[in-house]
Amino acid sequence: MKTAFYAICLSVLLLCFAEFACAQIDTVSISRLSAVQHVKNKPVLIFVYTSWCTYCHAMQQTTFKNKEVVKLLNDRFYNVFIDAEQKESLVYEGKTYYFKPTGLNTGIHEIAEELRKQTGSQSISYPFICLLNTTNEVIYHSDSFIGKSDFLKLLNATLAY
Repeated sequence: MKTAFYAICLSVLLLCFAEFACAQIDTVSISRLSAVQHVKNKPVLIFVYTSWCTYCHAMQQTTFKNKEVVKLLNDRFYNVFIDAEQKESLVYEGKTYYFKPTGLNTGIHEIAEELRKQTGSQSISYPFICLLNTTNEVIYHSDSFIGKSDFLKLLNATLAY
C-alpha cells in the first residue's frame, strides 16, 4: 500500500515539474533578428536583464516557464534576450553596439541604452521589456516584473495592434 502511495506521489511531482521542464522559449540573437525577419515577419519581444536582478530571475523562472506564454511566444514572436552587462559587441540594423564600463566591474551595454532611448525612458531598470511591431517600432515597454496572466494579455494586445 505504501509503495502505491509513493508511486502516485512521485507521478504527481513529475507531472508538475514536467510542465516547467518542457517549457522553453526559442530565442534569436539581436544580431540575427533582421535576417530571420526577412524569412517571416513577426513582432519582437526584447527582454533585457542582468545577472543580479531578482525580478529578472523571477520572470525567467515563472512567466517565461508557463506553457501558455512559451507557446504564444514561440509561435507568434521573435524572442530576444539580452544581458545588459554582456561584454560582447552586438550588431543590430547595421550598427555595432559595445559594452560601456561605468566603474570597476560594472557597466551597461549600448544596446540596452539604445532601447531605453527609443522608449523615451529617462533611466533603465530591470527587467526591461520591449515589444516591437513587425516594423521594429517600440509599441510597449516596461521596466518591472510581469506575471503570467498580465503578460498573456499584453502579448495578445500586441498581436491585435
